[in-house]
Amino acid sequence: MPKYRYIAFNELGKKVSGIHEGQNKEDVLLMLRDNKYFPVKIKKIQTKKNIIMLLKSRGFINFDKPNLKEISDFCRQLSIMLNVGVPIINSLDAILLETNNKEMKIAISKITYDLLNGSTFYKSISKRKDIFPNLLINMIRAGEISGNIDEALYKASDYYEKQDLINNKIKSATIYPILLSITCFLAITFILLFIVPNFIIIFEMNNIEIPLTLKVLMSVSNFLKKYNYIFILFLISFILILKKILTLNSVKTKYDKFKFKIPILKEILKTSTAIKFSKTLYMLISSGVSLIESLDIASSIVENIYCNKNILEIKNEVENGDSLSYCMKSRTIFYQGMTSMINIGEESGRLEEVLCKVGEYYEKDLEILSDKYIKLIEPIMIFLVSIIVGIIVIVVIFPIFNLINSI
Repeated sequence: MPKYRYIAFNELGKKVSGIHEGQNKEDVLLMLRDNKYFPVKIKKIQTKKNIIMLLKSRGFINFDKPNLKEISDFCRQLSIMLNVGVPIINSLDAILLETNNKEMKIAISKITYDLLNGSTFYKSISKRKDIFPNLLINMIRAGEISGNIDEALYKASDYYEKQDLINNKIKSATIYPILLSITCFLAITFILLFIVPNFIIIFEMNNIEIPLTLKVLMSVSNFLKKYNYIFILFLISFILILKKILTLNSVKTKYDKFKFKIPILKEILKTSTAIKFSKTLYMLISSGVSLIESLDIASSIVENIYCNKNILEIKNEVENGDSLSYCMKSRTIFYQGMTSMINIGEESGRLEEVLCKVGEYYEKDLEILSDKYIKLIEPIMIFLVSIIVGIIVIVVIFPIFNLINSI
């Protein structure tokens, strides 16, 4: 975060100066006013960018943005305090003291400043879309209109808490194959750097021709030893560039569509999409937001661009007079069972209730899918790693057996 040097006068007219961190000059100005200082000069301190700052500025990493758990906690705390009659400014001040995330602290300070100057909560928080999700902002808007902002915040808190649990479930399902892949990579690197060179020495000492397979492995080993820094730098650069390429809209659309063709991943994606879609529509519609606007917001909630485009197409078709279930029917991103349930909800006039039940049903389904995925992927990964390491070992050990037989 940038640092600013300031010069100001306090209430007694005494000159004070110092350094303060902030997103911009407005943050420093807010701090000075809070301390009843009269600013004279605020100047940004120019610093050399380190690698972390450079990566953050290019959008490769973002450590400061609040996670779903922090968003959920913010909504729940604010909801409880508003429900018992604590004024919103006092509530935000109390949350500010409890919050550890720097970006959220700054955002809450700015919101409080706006409220003191006559702004509404919705108008103020809508300026902080880089911190607060679009869904939450629209829930607050609906809550202000209906006069039930505490209820809207409680629903949002519940939603983000469950989304956090779902994300953790998916991460736990993918962490095992990742760890196993890293272990495999380290094992192969160890063999190439330490085992292969020793075997080469044995062959050279006995004046025996080195087999072609060992020569190839030795070349790789020498390259890794001689150019290890270049190799590591290339590997990191490749991962970062690949990550950036996958964020390009045209590439990401094709990649996201391809995900729906991978057997196990397809089911997890469809289930998580069903949860987000149904839960988002339920919360917004039950808060008084129109179906069209709810669909527009739901499309931005889903990270998968292929799904995002499908939902926007559904929104356009609903605008033209078609029913929600009819528009969903032709989309492969949704289960037919889900579409049928929503159709029943529309016909019975209980769409909100059905959307809530659909979300709960698929939340349970995702747990079963994740457990099934973990149980299936474990033996597959062990088998693949065994084959890779086995081939390397055979390539190294067989020549040794031939050497022993020749002595």
